[in-house]
Amino acid sequence: MALLKKGGRGKREEGKRSLPEQTLLLTQRLHHALTLGIKFSADRKRKWHCKDAEITNHALRSISAFLPCVSSHRHPLIKEAVTDVLLAMEGILQSEHATILPAAAEATARLFLNLGNSVREHEVLNLVLPLSKLLSLNQPSVSVSSAVALRCIISSLGLHRESTKSTVIWDAIRETGVVEVLLLQMRDCPVDHFNELVSLLTQIFQRWPASRYPAWQVIVSMPLPLTFSRDRGNVVQLFSALALCADVAMLMLEREEIISGIVSCLRSQLSASMRVQALALARNLSRSEKGCSLLMSRSCEPLVSGIMDAAGSVQGQLITAGCQAVEKSTRWPGPHQACFWKLRVDRVLHCLLFCVDFHQRSTADPLTSPDELRAAVYEKTPANTRIWTWNILGFLSKHVEDDSHLPKAGPQECHLDVLIRCTCFVASDLMFMAPSSKYYHTMTTSELDSVTRAVVLMAYSPSSYISSKAREALSEYIPNSEGSYLMRLVSKLRQRYVDLSHMRVDIGRLALLSCLAQMRGFILERETVDTLAFIIHGCINCEFKVDRPSSGSPRPCCWTNSKDPVSVDYVLVYALQALSQLLPCIDFSLTSEQGFFSVLKKIAGGAGVDPDARWYAASCLGLCFGFYGFPNELGGRMKEFMDAEELTDLQLVFPSGECLRVHGAILAARCPVLVPWEKLTSKGKSGSYESGDGQSIPLSKHVNRGALQKLLEFAYTGCCLVDADVAGPLSLLAKRCNLEFLHDMLKRKLPRCGRQVPYCDFSVLLEKDTHPFSDIILEAKEDEGTWNCRSCSTSLPHVHAHKIVLISSSTYMRALFQSGMRESYAQTVKVPITQKALCKLVSWFYSGELSKLEFHCGWNHMSSTQQFLELLVYLELSWLAESWCLDDVQEQSDDLVILCIETTPSFPINIIEAAYATGRHAVVGTAVGRLGPLYPQLRDSGELDGFDEAIIGMLQSEYIHHSQVTHANTPL
Repeated sequence: MALLKKGGRGKREEGKRSLPEQTLLLTQRLHHALTLGIKFSADRKRKWHCKDAEITNHALRSISAFLPCVSSHRHPLIKEAVTDVLLAMEGILQSEHATILPAAAEATARLFLNLGNSVREHEVLNLVLPLSKLLSLNQPSVSVSSAVALRCIISSLGLHRESTKSTVIWDAIRETGVVEVLLLQMRDCPVDHFNELVSLLTQIFQRWPASRYPAWQVIVSMPLPLTFSRDRGNVVQLFSALALCADVAMLMLEREEIISGIVSCLRSQLSASMRVQALALARNLSRSEKGCSLLMSRSCEPLVSGIMDAAGSVQGQLITAGCQAVEKSTRWPGPHQACFWKLRVDRVLHCLLFCVDFHQRSTADPLTSPDELRAAVYEKTPANTRIWTWNILGFLSKHVEDDSHLPKAGPQECHLDVLIRCTCFVASDLMFMAPSSKYYHTMTTSELDSVTRAVVLMAYSPSSYISSKAREALSEYIPNSEGSYLMRLVSKLRQRYVDLSHMRVDIGRLALLSCLAQMRGFILERETVDTLAFIIHGCINCEFKVDRPSSGSPRPCCWTNSKDPVSVDYVLVYALQALSQLLPCIDFSLTSEQGFFSVLKKIAGGAGVDPDARWYAASCLGLCFGFYGFPNELGGRMKEFMDAEELTDLQLVFPSGECLRVHGAILAARCPVLVPWEKLTSKGKSGSYESGDGQSIPLSKHVNRGALQKLLEFAYTGCCLVDADVAGPLSLLAKRCNLEFLHDMLKRKLPRCGRQVPYCDFSVLLEKDTHPFSDIILEAKEDEGTWNCRSCSTSLPHVHAHKIVLISSSTYMRALFQSGMRESYAQTVKVPITQKALCKLVSWFYSGELSKLEFHCGWNHMSSTQQFLELLVYLELSWLAESWCLDDVQEQSDDLVILCIETTPSFPINIIEAAYATGRHAVVGTAVGRLGPLYPQLRDSGELDGFDEAIIGMLQSEYIHHSQVTHANTPL
């Protein structure tokens, strides 16, 4: 045995004397019992070889008697004995004697519970597979004990999710189907067993993302799916772990019983643990703007009320969970923001920041002394609570829709005023705090980042009340004499930062100083605009990317489309915010600053750029160059048709008799106030309009012609260059046409960040059942389904479209309609692709964006047939785009299929046939490269039966090439 082999006799005797007599006796008995079963195998490794039930039971009794010694001693002899016990258990757990397994599983569970965190000091991976297999036995006691043991093993892994141990355990869990087995056993097991099974499943879902989506599929397919009605806290915890997957979270949000279950679990009468789990589920469902919107749209006020009650409670775990839920929800815009203000979120934040009991009637007594503020915030309030308060206050300030939602100030300062003043004081205080101050090292970089962002979001808030209060407080706390600090700050920003998070704090501070009128003179004297331009160029060239450290919290998956506001590129946003305050004080000309104009235009029009940065870049363009809007490729393509009379069908008539010929479809999509198309005389049941029919819309005598032309330019292209003498009339016209964002830009108002960027898009025309100004029908290939259209009697799949939109993006369509041949006068164009492909193509024509597939968990668990049909749509699009000269569509379609082939665990191999048939050579090449090394397996399995000989030949050649390269690189 190990404990007799290591060390000399003197050391063994010394070790024995250091153990209690009873412990030493139990250890010796254990040694003798295990010696009967542990032998050397043929490979010279020690293993449990005994199949005798009596000897095995004797060993289990000795192990059971020894187990209390494990938790109370860290002695080397005990650790060696534990090693031997684990070695024996590996064999005993695989015993064929059913009567032995309950005792063996129970002893294993007790062993791991007694070991606690010291499990990681032992080799336990060999027990994972036997324990996983035992879970499938129809013996509740064995299953529960195995679940406990596995849970202990998984807990011992720590935070290293990609470790070899983690991979081995997941392979065993997947091979034995543990997740499905546990879910099925949970339906009718006792409550105490149920809790253990849920605890193990929760750990599996939190650690291995690949387990979540298939588990959800099992849950919803059960005859009696899991609900919150049975031991709800555990089920909520399970669902919370599943919702770490975005694909699962979106499916959960479709089920009304889950939303109502969360609300019912947030009631204050329930236990704190129940409410904490419900808050965690709500938080995971709100990881994206779409998820938060769906969640809040179902039951906004009850949810917000439950979250606020938790944040304002006196129990630590509830406060933490409540604050995290408030922070997650307030990150996203929506009607729930007003609900938070309605339920007095300001009072909750005030109580958190100043450690006041929310349930006692508290007044917002101002702390006027700086020492009082420092003591109240730096000393009494925990760091995490401060960070949550800063983040929540900042997000609320960013997304406030209307000052009417804010609490009204009474005779004394309201809680919101105190919060604003306190946050501004802390941010200002930390700017000028000397290193010798006792508070200097109390703030981490994370908190500096948080409080700086909060004050910037308040100072630049769309709420005039919050913005004015924040700037007023900053003016009070930042002395005018701090030119020396500003000089050091600007000089520092011109240097290279080792820690880019410090750069983010510093550029945020410059944004704060820039919003103060008394500081702009100091700033401009130091050529700060050049420094900001340098920083903006660096951001565009990806020179200032801050890597956020990964946390130890469970890893989410499939949330690639959720742009978390905390991960915004604030270096770029802060630089643009500072610039927006300084530009009105500088004389710029478009000709002399063409390079800077191009950079700002690139940011404003960049589809992959943070929306906040796009809003402020657009603001800077308007302030500096008189350029308003968000340019994009679709608007650029439409520009050449703005002044052309081709396909025009409306006249805007001035009182003088002059008129402007326009395209009704464009105005109906972009400026519907100008085109009351419902009142116009339509021709035909389909609501179609013939081009050039000259329907007229009289204009008021107050409409300025120059302003109207610029408004039309904005409608067609999404942006316009406006002279100073036209800006005023255009602002008035934009307001009357309900173009609020254009009106705000012309009035030089602060951007309302968080809103969707209003780029050029005509998709709204496709959403109207009456199809206004439609003058062409695109007809897809006939399919097996039925087709009903509310506007016409055509029975084939089709889309009502507009020639002006089609010809702006396709030279083929333009040539077709201008050819003078029969097709140019036809009301229908046959498009040789399926209806699904046609809808995606038309969507690209109208929005400039091709909808993409997401290769996430939902895709990986889709049937091969369904995957093939989804990819086939993009092969059709690529094939048609080649003949229609739509290079952008062709490239994006090919790239998407290639991405699937290169990155997904598996893909339908028959896609290679479809790609070959449609001439998609790049796709064929990629598929051959991926499948070539597997050619023998594919051939022998029959998966290549019926494939074209040319494809099989390419696969053979790739296999031979791969084999030769592998052989050449193999060392002798």
